[in-house]
Amino acid sequence: MTRSRSTPSRRRRKDPASAPQTWDERFIRGITPWKWELAGLLLFVIAAVTFLGLLNITRSGPLDPWTKMLRQFAGWGVYPLFLTLASIGLYLALRRLELPVVLRSSQIIGFEIIVLVALALSHLLIGNGLNGALRGKGGGLIGWALSEPVMEFLGPPLTGVLALITLAFGVALVASIGYGDVIMWLNRTSIRLQLWSDELDSDVAERQAQIEAK
Repeated sequence: MTRSRSTPSRRRRKDPASAPQTWDERFIRGITPWKWELAGLLLFVIAAVTFLGLLNITRSGPLDPWTKMLRQFAGWGVYPLFLTLASIGLYLALRRLELPVVLRSSQIIGFEIIVLVALALSHLLIGNGLNGALRGKGGGLIGWALSEPVMEFLGPPLTGVLALITLAFGVALVASIGYGDVIMWLNRTSIRLQLWSDELDSDVAERQAQIEAK
């Protein structure tokens, strides 16, 4: 008695690449190479609309509470903050073009450090404590949080020294000044001061010789 051929228990699996793609899969695959550009464009639009709302150029129902909260949170610092975010978004959206300006992450961090130090100092000058920070004066709540505890712990002299050191560090990041550049500048300054001192010594010696000759 002959055996009947049995049907295969396992069918060949279909290749996922050969399967027809849905419209959402084609859409995601199409925009994936442009994800950074699209994220930058979205960031630019949000930051630009918020910046215009802060300037009272654009007004809407949801935008007014948002800008009011931002002013309370960062005081005047919301203006450079969202201007920076708009610039970063525009840079990301156009990053495939040959832009004349190359933006580094260290420069962005340095700029934000400068803004934070300025927020703290402005709160100490015109912040009027926590009540003023809640009204968006000075550096807002950020300026209050960065200045008041440090002032109470270190006192005015050390707080000023710490602010100057932090500010210099932020400027160094923005200007792309490294440790080697600082050492080179100090060496050049030392050489110039030494030459200036030698010139002063020679002038003093000449005058003394002239006085003795008379």
